[in-house]
Amino acid sequence: MTLLPDGTWIGKRTQAPRGCSLGNASTFLRATSLADVDGVWLAENGHWYTGELSVTPLPMADWEVQDVVYAPEYQGVIYQRADGAEIVKKLLLDTKRASLQISLEAHYLPEGTPLTCAVRWRTGAALSDIHRQQPYGYIEKRWSSRVTKNAVYAVSTAQEEKTQQLASSAPFEKPRWTEPNLFTAEFRCIANDLGRLDASICLTIEAEDIPKSTHLPIKPMEDTSLPDNSLIPYAHQWGQVCSHRVFHRYGTGDWGFTNDPPGNTVVTRDCAWYIFGSDYFAPELSAKLLTTLKKHCIYPSGKVAEYVRLERGNISIEDYGLNINDATPLFLLALAHHHHLRNLQGQP
Repeated sequence: MTLLPDGTWIGKRTQAPRGCSLGNASTFLRATSLADVDGVWLAENGHWYTGELSVTPLPMADWEVQDVVYAPEYQGVIYQRADGAEIVKKLLLDTKRASLQISLEAHYLPEGTPLTCAVRWRTGAALSDIHRQQPYGYIEKRWSSRVTKNAVYAVSTAQEEKTQQLASSAPFEKPRWTEPNLFTAEFRCIANDLGRLDASICLTIEAEDIPKSTHLPIKPMEDTSLPDNSLIPYAHQWGQVCSHRVFHRYGTGDWGFTNDPPGNTVVTRDCAWYIFGSDYFAPELSAKLLTTLKKHCIYPSGKVAEYVRLERGNISIEDYGLNINDATPLFLLALAHHHHLRNLQGQP
């Protein structure tokens, strides 16, 4: 295992067999250990898309997984071949939009050598062997496709879902659509005179016109008295990364996060614990979260609900019939913490 100064973790696949989760305000996705997609969820409607999207170098027997990579802004895998050739594959999610990319960067290939990759895209939800199962209702939905030279468009046959677009940096070869929702193809790229090549697959789910971004606003630690081998700076960095990945804007227009992602159930006590941390690195997230709780979770008696479910057109709260709970004092503590810290920082 290797830890790099920017927080990147590099290790063997056996050390991280499940893959990570990536997320932004609109999207949450699960990944496999090979940096392929294992499901995409949208906060706007709470629906699942793209139960599978994989890009695999061919022939598979020639490429051995050397290392897996977990970085603040992506997940990756490093393939090596017996002749020394290497492929660095990365899965990245835009920090704002429902748009992701699987990129391939190859090194040490003989000049003019083609690299062929297999693409497998299950446009609807799908069963997962490694993550929580997706709803059967989405698995069974039917999709139709329109394939062009470098892109394929998937449209829900009932026209109740958002259109998905898969674009390739190289033309698709041997494209095949199998109902109800599976697309397979290959693409080829040629190594340049330096033995390098770059290729990518980009998936977009009817994204709004928002500028692309892969940069996370991570604040560095101010304490420089820690020993050189301390892991606290890494925890400080990754705590911020993971906090941003689970903070969403739901279809109701409200902001929040769930303790069991993905989902639209915002639990008050967990929000309080979240705010005690986010006040120090992203107070704007704290303010949005407090606004959501104040808007939906306070009963006329002053008691605070256990949770609010932010489903578009059907917002609901629950208190389990308790006459006293821990959500109320935790909400008040979080509110006081946020305003006290803002006052110390000279903020309104």
